[in-house]
Amino acid sequence: MSLSNTTENAALKMFLQGTDPSYRAGATQYLALFTADPGEAASLAAEATYTGYARVATSLANAIAGTVIAYTDVGTGTHTVTMQMPRYADGVGCEAFFVAQTAPSTGGPNLSASSYTNTAGTAGRAFQGSPTMGAAADAYATRILHSGNAAGRYGPFLPRQGGDTGIKSIESFTWSGGTAYTGSGVVALCIARPLCDLSIPVTGMWSERDLVNQLPSLPQVYDGACLGWLLFSTGATTNNSPFTTAVDFGWGG
Repeated sequence: MSLSNTTENAALKMFLQGTDPSYRAGATQYLALFTADPGEAASLAAEATYTGYARVATSLANAIAGTVIAYTDVGTGTHTVTMQMPRYADGVGCEAFFVAQTAPSTGGPNLSASSYTNTAGTAGRAFQGSPTMGAAADAYATRILHSGNAAGRYGPFLPRQGGDTGIKSIESFTWSGGTAYTGSGVVALCIARPLCDLSIPVTGMWSERDLVNQLPSLPQVYDGACLGWLLFSTGATTNNSPFTTAVDFGWGG
């Protein structure tokens, strides 16, 4: 199939009106693996936004292993393909945040407009409150730009529209007002699923959460998950202060 602006191992939901392609067999969700069109010299693996061709796998494990479905025809009728997240495809419990990867030189804009789709599939939802992005001095790498305790700051996550229980996808956002960022800064807009909150009351004190006995939630960690900590500090921390963490996992079939 020919796709554009789609990421490697993206979950694809398919809705077909007509005759199914030979590989589909009535299923609706696959993962995309990019492959070069025989007529193209460029490799799609080098550029995720390349307009080209993709093969599909039935699971993330198969996609990582390169195990794809063979097919001999494309079917007939209208084939509609939408991209989903490979985990938490319905978006339940998912949150969004901006994080700096490379600090800008100057500036500090506001989030003035946005559009996302909630867990019910309702598009055109908007983040609330016109969050203010941190000034250049606060926009160092790994910083969640809109977090903090100053006016216009929200953290760690962007405030969802009332009644929404998660974010399925984000279609657009606009920064305006304030001062535009300048320089060669790089910012990522991320969607994450919080698994645990852990408070550290004082420096040098161990804190723990047992998600079996203390808080019996036992959240599932899906294959291929990118796990990370988000640290919120209410005051300045000493340069090069160490944070030591340990996580124990259970496994079951």
